[in-house]
Amino acid sequence: MPACARPVSEDKTMIRHSLSALALLTLTTLAPTAFADGLSARISSDSVAMGDSFQLTLSADPAELTAAPDISALNRDFDILGTSKSMQTRVINGARSETVAWIITLAPRTPGHLTIPSLNAGAASSDALTLDVADAANLPPVSNLPGASGITVDLKPGAYYVQQEMPLTVQITIAPGFRDGAIEAPQSPDFVLEQRGEDRVSRSEQNGGALTVIERDYLLRPQKSGTLTVAPFTLRGTADDISPISAPRRDPFASLFDGAGSPFARMLAPGRPVTLRSAPLTVEIKAKPNASADWFLPARDVSLSARWDPETPAFRVGEAVLRHVRITALGATGVQLPDLALPDAAGARVYLDRSDLGTINTPDGPAAVRDFSYSIVPTSGGTLTLPEVTVQWFDTASETSRVAILPAETLRVDGPVTPAPNAQTGAALPAPAITDTGHRRQHTIWLWVIGLTFVAMAGVIFLWRRSRRLQGSALQAAKRRASMVRIETACAAGDPAAAYGATVAWSQLAARCGELGLSARLAAFPDLRSRWQDLETRVFAGEASGAWDAAGFLKAIRATDRRFDGRSPLPRRAVLPPLYAPLASANLSHL
Repeated sequence: MPACARPVSEDKTMIRHSLSALALLTLTTLAPTAFADGLSARISSDSVAMGDSFQLTLSADPAELTAAPDISALNRDFDILGTSKSMQTRVINGARSETVAWIITLAPRTPGHLTIPSLNAGAASSDALTLDVADAANLPPVSNLPGASGITVDLKPGAYYVQQEMPLTVQITIAPGFRDGAIEAPQSPDFVLEQRGEDRVSRSEQNGGALTVIERDYLLRPQKSGTLTVAPFTLRGTADDISPISAPRRDPFASLFDGAGSPFARMLAPGRPVTLRSAPLTVEIKAKPNASADWFLPARDVSLSARWDPETPAFRVGEAVLRHVRITALGATGVQLPDLALPDAAGARVYLDRSDLGTINTPDGPAAVRDFSYSIVPTSGGTLTLPEVTVQWFDTASETSRVAILPAETLRVDGPVTPAPNAQTGAALPAPAITDTGHRRQHTIWLWVIGLTFVAMAGVIFLWRRSRRLQGSALQAAKRRASMVRIETACAAGDPAAAYGATVAWSQLAARCGELGLSARLAAFPDLRSRWQDLETRVFAGEASGAWDAAGFLKAIRATDRRFDGRSPLPRRAVLPPLYAPLASANLSHL
């Protein structure tokens, strides 16, 4: 072999090391770098968003180092998410050199202009670097994945109002090399954002490359009028990184592929953090129209329906029949649906048994429903007409106020007709005289026997029903006191929406205990009425000024609860002991 010739394997080794050196030189050129005494520092980007991460790389000649870098000074302004170490060997023109590198993944704790201080590795030290950290809402869309990766947010154009449901679709496009990740949805007190349904995954091709497309649906509900800004959606994850600086120190399989790259490199490489961020979304939210009703219900469609239980009941005087009434609102939420009070009907008594909220899926999208169960008890035979029921709502498509109507219904009731009261009462007819003394005595004895039997039976029934009533009353009172705990918890947290729902549930339980319902309490207590109106305005209109007086609202509720607490009619020796301790001593000093 000629003296100047070298083995082919040595040439391949030199080529591979030369390419590694070129890659390291390229990374060093593109990233902000600071050189000092024996230790160089560079960052992957000099501008990041709050919540994003970046990489700090410290490199040096291992022959000149006496210790590993001390990175404790980074804890002041950054969270250290991870560290890794790699060794790089270069052979250029027969000269061999080595470089050791520490890769530190950092996340800034505060926005602003931050400084990465000088770090020491034994006698070696690095220079300081600067970094700008901005709010993600003020930055353009970003993607540090290759190809056409990115996030887009789609909102259909139209007029939107306070508390209206706005459908959002988030589309995530990912190029090959992405390993895993999670999407972070924005949060703000100015809106409520809920995911609906499952993700839809598809595949597509662009410029000869395969792309993965993920679509996710959300419902956005603004809580106040004006300009609403939704911060970007962010996807944080890990992607392949088999560059020389981050690859393992030695790939034992590389020589098997003639320097073309090992398929095991992807498994052995630690990967690199990646971030995808959408553009912020800005939309104008309209206030509640002046012409609408006091209760504002924005929706695409609202309907009322009713059914009987059983489906074809027989109506008789004194016998209760169950009637179910449902409000269905397309494009609304359950808390927006109003209370439904059936108008009084001549010849019947109407009692509200329960009210339930829910959501159903329709061909036009999800719809909120509220079901009411009423007991209808006819008090007179003949014809009974139940009046129509109406609900005012605002059509967001045509931007007009509309009324949903449940038509009146006429029924036929079997039983005696209750006569109208007569102001003039005639003299009672005298009873016929009984002339047979023996027959009269026997008749009297039988009346006593029947009467005593009836009294005995009535006493047994009374004692049984009294026992059942005491148990039911104690259980209902316990449930009502538990509802009061939920009201106190919501007030302590300063959550008007939770306080509203808990108060409605508490008033329904109080009504079942024979106490005043919510409407009657509002009429009897002016202070509670004004505070309830303020709470409704905050929950459904979002236009109330100032902070919510949670302590005042709780005080007003407790005032009505002490006056109509439902506990005084119960005897001292109740069948069941109290299930909960009295709530008067609850500590709410932090309100």
